[in-house]
Amino acid sequence: LDIILYNFRLHKLFTNYNTFELIVLILGIKFFRALKQNHLELILPLTVIFFMMDITAGWYQQKHLYNLHLFNTYYLIATPLYFILFFRILQLQRSLRMIYVTIAILISIAFCVEYSSNTHLRRDINTITYIGFRIQNIVLGGLIIVRTVAKPTHSKLHYAPNFWLFAGLIIDGIFNAICDSAQAYVVANRSELEHFHFLYLLTDFSRNFLDLSLFIAIALCVRKYHIENLLNKKESVSQLNILEKEPVTLK
Repeated sequence: LDIILYNFRLHKLFTNYNTFELIVLILGIKFFRALKQNHLELILPLTVIFFMMDITAGWYQQKHLYNLHLFNTYYLIATPLYFILFFRILQLQRSLRMIYVTIAILISIAFCVEYSSNTHLRRDINTITYIGFRIQNIVLGGLIIVRTVAKPTHSKLHYAPNFWLFAGLIIDGIFNAICDSAQAYVVANRSELEHFHFLYLLTDFSRNFLDLSLFIAIALCVRKYHIENLLNKKESVSQLNILEKEPVTLK
């Protein structure tokens, strides 16, 4: 894949995790039915949006143009999509659905108003949207993991797709929040470049771990999909055998 990208002169826009994200995206499209069965089909548009945004941001950076507004736009688009994803997986009771939907709509509107009312955000990261997006993923992702652990059907946690996916989201959110705070401290205190390199390694690790967790989640969805199809086939065959063995009575 790297050779193909080089021949099309796209290698400067692609990093290692961009290549891995592309592979994960192709697998997600191929096994879309398995993702849909586990209510994870929204992962595909979220991955596509982030992938295109990241490639575009890399192109802006090569042209020495400001690209932070692309990340602000991504947060505005991804926030309601993640709310929908969490809603489908949580499967809340009827009394809690209206509360959840109301909060999700208000937060999404507040992010849009905050972004549109501050013109300087075209060159800076929208801190409120960024922090809110991370908190949303950490809190709701943690809630899904707790409910996954509490389910008796998931005695083997490493086979649960939700566990891997949202564990990656939580770790990515925590690491990015820590690294961004530490980066602001390093800049304010004019620390050495070694600290920046260390923070970059942490951010790179969280991004790779998120991609890896997404890959594992897709693989487990495919595994679960094939197992359930196999069980359904065996059940239908056994029912057919029972019908064939039953005596036919004529009136």
